[in-house]
Amino acid sequence: MTRALVTGAAGIVGHYLVRRLREAGLEVHCVSRVARDGGDVVWHAADLGEVGWHEGLPPMDLVLHLAPLWLLPPALDGIRALGAGRLIAFGSTSLHTKMDSPSAVERRLAARLAEAEAALALDAGRMEWTVFRPTMIWGGGLDRNISTIARFIERFGFFPMAGWAPGLRQPVHADDLAQACMAALDRPASHGCRLDLGGGEVLSYRDMVTRIFETLGRPPRLVRLPPKLFRTLVSLAGRRTRLDPAMVDRMARDMVFDPEPARRIIGYAPRPFHPSRDDLGVGA
Repeated sequence: MTRALVTGAAGIVGHYLVRRLREAGLEVHCVSRVARDGGDVVWHAADLGEVGWHEGLPPMDLVLHLAPLWLLPPALDGIRALGAGRLIAFGSTSLHTKMDSPSAVERRLAARLAEAEAALALDAGRMEWTVFRPTMIWGGGLDRNISTIARFIERFGFFPMAGWAPGLRQPVHADDLAQACMAALDRPASHGCRLDLGGGEVLSYRDMVTRIFETLGRPPRLVRLPPKLFRTLVSLAGRRTRLDPAMVDRMARDMVFDPEPARRIIGYAPRPFHPSRDDLGVGA
């Protein structure tokens, strides 16, 4: 039986991927810093940043790295020691969109992603690797973007936007990312590739928020604010909410990526953005 190790399995993509791996008949082992209930998978308490984190784990055939990408390069020696010959890792399209951000925090994030990708390509050795860069992830109420917007609307009945918020988006369901992992396992053409993974539909930020209102059964109440005023309000609130004023500018910025490489290489065919209430994490 093929044995797979999943790092970051407790996150939104892991929520769907672990189930798909089990349904495909794989023996699944998951790593987290805190020990968890096993269920139908085997959980191991380990810190990828520590030397010898892999000790005590059985040999692995493949590794799916869903934890932050910058944790991967220091963990490569351990992954190789486990005998894994296949590695799929998740980065982010933030590498593209935040490299020139006015926010120093966001620029550092983009730099960490780029450095981690370069380190992986340099140090992977004979391991066959693929890096996926998803766009805005949604699904199961587990994300910090779409479900956050939904909870705000549920609570206040409106949503603030910078101007008309025309920036284009490709929100991607986490289960489509899980399916991409499964498809890539049997696609040698994906080896050594870095693929941007967006959703199956391009729509403006404004239209994306309007869809959320519709799912919630509420009339869209989009409150337009001058971008300068909105940035000031976010700056003041950010001390308590960790919001960054750069998010205001992104409402007008297109964040769209070519789906053709992923479609050609792994048969990627994600769903359009039509969330259910469960997807938004607000229940019936």
